[in-house]
Amino acid sequence: MPNKSNLRKSLSIFTVLMVLVGMCIAWSRHVSSGNESMPKLQVFAVQVEDAYVSETVKCGISEDSEIDFSCIGLRDVTIAIDETAIDFESALREGKISLAELSFLAQSDALSGLCTERWESKNGLARFCYSYPAFDLWIIHDIYETPDGQQHLVQNITLCEPGSDISFVYNELDQEDWGIEFSVEEASPSEITLSYTQSGGQQIGQLMTCGYEISRLDPMEPIARLDDAPLQEQMPISMDAKGSLTLDIETYFGTLPAGQYGMYLYLQDTYSEEDIPPLTRNFHDTQCYWIDFDIS
Repeated sequence: MPNKSNLRKSLSIFTVLMVLVGMCIAWSRHVSSGNESMPKLQVFAVQVEDAYVSETVKCGISEDSEIDFSCIGLRDVTIAIDETAIDFESALREGKISLAELSFLAQSDALSGLCTERWESKNGLARFCYSYPAFDLWIIHDIYETPDGQQHLVQNITLCEPGSDISFVYNELDQEDWGIEFSVEEASPSEITLSYTQSGGQQIGQLMTCGYEISRLDPMEPIARLDDAPLQEQMPISMDAKGSLTLDIETYFGTLPAGQYGMYLYLQDTYSEEDIPPLTRNFHDTQCYWIDFDIS
């Protein structure tokens, strides 16, 4: 027959253990509940008007590993990996986060109601946007087929301020004829003057410049915009005529030392909806033009 005193001790110990187990379960649920309110994708950045970075990030040894990465209106962008904040671009470059992982985390947050997901397609290229309270994340991971039958893998990650209106330009794969040609009239460390001839073309309305980027050649190295640089001014193109453009380098990039350079000049086709001809679809409204120039 068991000793009553020992039985009471056993019951007391059992009761204490059950209380501890209950507390552990409650704490586990509390922690789990708390984690549910935290997004799986944690990105931190400082919003800075006019901030802009655009890079092609090589994340491995194959061509398929190249990702076009851009930050618009954001600076000092980091991502939390294993509870450690890491520079976002470095995390991509070093393989600590991949486009597929970013897409998975963002989709998980969308299913949990921690961000909103929307998608759109432009000229057959699908792009997804995940809107968080502090930033928008755009992801493109698609095959772009050009009229010549070639298929191109397009991978893009763009981070920007919430609600930003942005466009994606991939017309170097499939450029429409806007009837324009550029040549360098004069280049100095502080500005460059371009001559152009515009005649005919497939554009719908008025062509306007909408920005430019500069890279140093041999080796290829993009030149970052100055931190305090304003938005680049839009300038109209004279239609069915010859003209010239003088682009300010110093204000946006600083003075350039002697060397060989290249410029991406972006043009936009500005028009009203009623100007679009019937049955016209799958056309570009922004294109870029590569222009080489030397500074001596």
